Amino acid sequence: MIRFDYNYCMEEHIGAHHGITADDMKSITKKADDALQRMEEEKAKGLLGFLQVPYDTGIVDDIKKFKDSVGWCNTIALIGIGGSALGPQALKNALADIYWNELPDEKRGNKCKVYFYDNVDPLEMHSLLAMLDVSRTIFLVISKSGGTTETNANFAIVLDYIKKHTGDYAKHIVTITDPEKGILRQITREEGFVSFPIPSNVGGRFSVLTAVGLVLAEFLGIDSKILLQGAASIVDRYYGKSLWHNAPLLNAAFHYVFDVKKNKRINVLMPYTRRLFVFADWYRQLWAESLGKRFDIYGNEVKVGLTPVAALGTIDQHSQLQLYLEGPDDKVITFLKLEDFGCDIIMPEFYKGKSELDYLGGKSLRKLNGFEEQATELVLKEASRPNASIILPGLDERSVGQLIMFLEMQTAYAGYLYNINPYDQPAVEQGKRFTFGLLQRPGYNEYEQKFKSGYQKKENYIL
Repeated sequence: MIRFDYNYCMEEHIGAHHGITADDMKSITKKADDALQRMEEEKAKGLLGFLQVPYDTGIVDDIKKFKDSVGWCNTIALIGIGGSALGPQALKNALADIYWNELPDEKRGNKCKVYFYDNVDPLEMHSLLAMLDVSRTIFLVISKSGGTTETNANFAIVLDYIKKHTGDYAKHIVTITDPEKGILRQITREEGFVSFPIPSNVGGRFSVLTAVGLVLAEFLGIDSKILLQGAASIVDRYYGKSLWHNAPLLNAAFHYVFDVKKNKRINVLMPYTRRLFVFADWYRQLWAESLGKRFDIYGNEVKVGLTPVAALGTIDQHSQLQLYLEGPDDKVITFLKLEDFGCDIIMPEFYKGKSELDYLGGKSLRKLNGFEEQATELVLKEASRPNASIILPGLDERSVGQLIMFLEMQTAYAGYLYNINPYDQPAVEQGKRFTFGLLQRPGYNEYEQKFKSGYQKKENYIL
């Protein structure tokens, strides 16, 4: 089971000015109780599907049956953006070899290669299409609403390419979308595409444990049922528990207190293995899009939000740590620690007799990684910079499932503490409307006009 170590957030380690005090926590006990109650009420109404998906393993059986029926496929190309791509990417990096696509077939166990179309970048699109053997590729088109412009743009290009290079284009398309509504569901029915549902009560950035992540996982040889079991174990362990017995709620409460009482609004997530770095990217969307809100649930303007930053140890000890230690005291760092890497390398004898180098000989690379991480914790503590750790026993399906659910529950609780809706993204929608207007989508003419009148620049301000 993953663990949460919050020693260096507490006043006895970093002082009362920067650390969490008993009075700090006492002052938000009522808010924490209200957060528990709100989660219970919303769950009872069927609104919180992300808490329920770990218990629905039937979808895994459906995915396995489909995978077994397409033995001709050796490549998966995922078309999506935001939560529809970041979650699957995080799973791939954490639970498959980090250089998966470069491995020979036999070292991959003849599992599929995987590529991601997650941006509207013509340079990248040209490169990806040029290297794919379309005849042996399945394209996963992922959009809950079906109306995501970037996903549809890439789908349009890819679909045309498939039609030009294969005889049966439909067998190369798998859609993952809302079970009943939306344009992608409509064309799925019309075309007869294979499809898997995203539950209607699960938002995109909370969807990694649905078919959004599980289809790719199964094609990579990741055991989806154990992944779900890991997530379920976090719900079983913490759901409904009081503040000091509920690690996701406690971490959300710490971040809330650091914000409103100590002016620390930047949250750094720093794994010490590249295999978990994409999780920091996934977390950035989860945290930023969920908590950055102008209005609370009562309509009051509050303009709240915590800024997430991704860092990677040990690399960012040599790029960001100087700022964290001596720059503005506005950050909280959370380390992702891995207890068992499952491998190690002992450094060989290295220029014996040269004291600047030979001390490394015979030392463990794994231990060096751990020493560097612990040293970073300590220097932050000595500078009174709060930091905590989420500790994974190993890098396997169970631990990764636990980490996903821990961070999703933490994010939901944080939204409740701020009295905002952590599941919508109203500001992002306005940008989409302007884009629709510029693309002359029917019904969005007014946004084209608003853009033309509003997007004004002075030439003398451009050098």
